[in-house]
Amino acid sequence: MGTVLGVAALFGAAEWPGLGKAAAAPWWAWAGGFLGTAYLMATLFFADRLGAAVFTATTVTAAVLASLALDHYGLVGFKEHTFSLGRGIGAALMIAGLGLIAKF
Repeated sequence: MGTVLGVAALFGAAEWPGLGKAAAAPWWAWAGGFLGTAYLMATLFFADRLGAAVFTATTVTAAVLASLALDHYGLVGFKEHTFSLGRGIGAALMIAGLGLIAKF
């Protein structure tokens, strides 16, 4: 995947952003790059040990929980969506589903 992206970047029509644009990027853009790299490394080191189902369920559940926090606080430019009972129940069901997948 990285090779394909690298080749596309080299031969694509888009111009590379200058250092000014890179420096002007919000902090969360840089954090996203770091977290993306951390996820890739986790895939390489842990997916085989955990199994595809547990690793994928962990990833999806973590993404849902993180998105609830992003929505509730309106972080990184998202519109605020207050945490509600329904969202809490949905998060609890995600966690319960992860537990069931891991156990069985």
